[in-house]
Amino acid sequence: MSAPRVALTAVLLVVAIALQVTFLSRLPLPGATPDLVLLVVVATAIGGGPAVGLLTGFAAGLAVDLVPPADHEVGRWAFVLTLVGYLAGLAQAESRRSAFVPLAVVATAAVGSVLLYAGLGALLDDPNVTWSATRSAGGPSSSRSWAISPASPRPSPGGRRSCRSAWSPPRPSARSCCTPGSVPCSTTPT
Repeated sequence: MSAPRVALTAVLLVVAIALQVTFLSRLPLPGATPDLVLLVVVATAIGGGPAVGLLTGFAAGLAVDLVPPADHEVGRWAFVLTLVGYLAGLAQAESRRSAFVPLAVVATAAVGSVLLYAGLGALLDDPNVTWSATRSAGGPSSSRSWAISPASPRPSPGGRRSCRSAWSPPRPSARSCCTPGSVPCSTTPT
């Protein structure tokens, strides 16, 4: 992973954690709020592979564990997001072939992270973890995280993609990159 991508990932994680703690946690939504940190970890893992997802998940999880108002043991989110990042990174090759795969990975990661976090809490005798609270948080959290997940690059049948920003018209000669910031992505036939 290049230095600019590391810097971009760090900035995205800081912004996601700040928005999660200061803004989204205060919204009066039933169930749970969308998990922006999880979305950054999954997007980075799908773009960079399992090793990048593992490292991003660990850094994000440790940051979530240490940022106030953390009311749980240090390391729980680090473990959960490390595992989620690694598993999401395994879907990197498949996500290049199908536009449905990244959305399925986000939905699976959202539900899986809630269940894994609750399972760890139950193992550690956390009094705040109840299965009714987990059940009521799992559905809304996953559906909201899935709904706000960025549009994934759509590969063409030939496999060549062209990128454009949200403000520029499609360019047939665009480089084949489709970075997470170049949404929406248009496809060109090869």
